[in-house]
Amino acid sequence: MVDSYILIQTACISLFLGLIEISYLLFGKKQRDNKIFAKEIEKREGIHHITRFELLKRKFLNTNSYQNYYKWLDKQMNLSFDEKNTPEGIIRMQEIAVLSGLIVFLMMVWIVPPFITIIILLIFAAIVFYPIFYYQNIISTKNSQFDKSLPMFINQVILSIKCGVSLENAFGFALRGMDKTLVQREYAKMVAELKIYSDDIPKVFMNLNRRVHTEECERFCNIIVSGLKNGNKMSDILKSEYERISDNQIVALKKKADSKKNLGTAINILLIFVPVILLLIIPMLRIGEMA
Repeated sequence: MVDSYILIQTACISLFLGLIEISYLLFGKKQRDNKIFAKEIEKREGIHHITRFELLKRKFLNTNSYQNYYKWLDKQMNLSFDEKNTPEGIIRMQEIAVLSGLIVFLMMVWIVPPFITIIILLIFAAIVFYPIFYYQNIISTKNSQFDKSLPMFINQVILSIKCGVSLENAFGFALRGMDKTLVQREYAKMVAELKIYSDDIPKVFMNLNRRVHTEECERFCNIIVSGLKNGNKMSDILKSEYERISDNQIVALKKKADSKKNLGTAINILLIFVPVILLLIIPMLRIGEMA
């Protein structure tokens, strides 16, 4: 019995010492990595000494999650032509909202009812996620408006080319009658690239395809790129594309009108038959109650 007790005691002490050794190794490795990272920053930026807070901040900024989110924000701002904000400013605002939400939660959780605390957390969560939904919505709206305006824009370019205007100037003339919206800025960027890459026009439409993520724009850009590579004239390509896109939009409008008509018919049928059914059912229910 005594031997078993001594054996158990020895095993527990060994396990405890082993855990201490593992913790020391892991913590020591982390400390060494931090020192190496700090020395790299000090050497690269000429800083004499970097604080622990600054070191933690730099490590956070170098994580894959932060870098991916930063790149995503930067891409969304470029696609929406947002020149007022920066990814750093948006992320800083979100960090402040998260910290403020946690502080308010810890202060209110013991004072107010739980449902009020949940509402407060939802408000701060909405502030944090607002930029994500904002940029997704504004880019989606821009893309849909781009598809709607594409036939008219192509038609203006075709008319200018028929009048003897060069390709680059024809696209520029088509911009003049457009309102200054995100769609107009998208076309303006395309026109500017046509002047820069005048010797490589397919590249302009490949870039446009990367900026406007719609099936119609992708098909339009791919047809122009393949047509130019096959030696076709730009005016002929644009003319065929104008007819195709216009026909597609007419078909889409007809389908939309038919769906609205069917919905209206279904509503009218319900408005007619529901009262009739009620008039038949109610007397039967009354007869049942009397019986």
